Amino acid sequence: MDPEKKKTILPEPPKSAEPEEPEEGFVPYCGSDEQKAEQKASRKSKIKMWIFVILLILVIAGFILIFIGRRYNLYSETINSLKFDYRTGEADVPDESLTKGSCAKVLRDQIGDKSVSVDAAMYLFDDQTQLSDTVSVYSYVHTKNSNSAVVKTGSLNWFMTKKQSLESPLLFELLFDTVNYDMLKASCYDTYRAEVSGRQYICEVWLICDLTGDEPVYYTVYRYYDEGRLAGVRVLSDQDEMMQVFDIRSYTIK
Repeated sequence: MDPEKKKTILPEPPKSAEPEEPEEGFVPYCGSDEQKAEQKASRKSKIKMWIFVILLILVIAGFILIFIGRRYNLYSETINSLKFDYRTGEADVPDESLTKGSCAKVLRDQIGDKSVSVDAAMYLFDDQTQLSDTVSVYSYVHTKNSNSAVVKTGSLNWFMTKKQSLESPLLFELLFDTVNYDMLKASCYDTYRAEVSGRQYICEVWLICDLTGDEPVYYTVYRYYDEGRLAGVRVLSDQDEMMQVFDIRSYTIK
């Protein structure tokens, strides 16, 4: 045996000409992509949660508005604070000593050419004596040369109100007038005592004809006086079957 050992050199394996392909079904691990996917899913979950919270708040707010609208609105406030409350009608109290039309004439003389400011609430009844679901509150000013009113209207079970300004409404004539003009005629038809909601009034029935339009409009006006002060007015017109009732909260003559 040769003391000098021969070195054996193993041949290198041949290099593949094509790159190795991963086995079928192999998914390489990528930590950053998985983290991004989790963050994206978390953001979607938070967005859904906030949408749910906002919708819940809106629903609760809607219920609160409905609750307030049904109990605390112009309609409820007005109807629950009526001084002249005609919802139960009236009872006639015979009295032969009354002078026809005297209360209205005395009040009209007091006004003369002075200005009048009136705060009144108006509610309606249909021909079946059913109370309407709307009321109006009037702030009315009459002077020698002008008439104007600011009117707020509210509805049953609704909290919002409608506000409008009226120029030259036919209010002074219905509430106070007793004299005849070229375009308006007024005459007292009857006077009697009436009991309304437990209180007694002197009621004067006035017939008023408005000739300012193309055709005459006829009104039957019931004016109720409490110790000489106008407290309430009922108005019936030949143009419709509704009855207007004015609760005269206050008025001042200057």
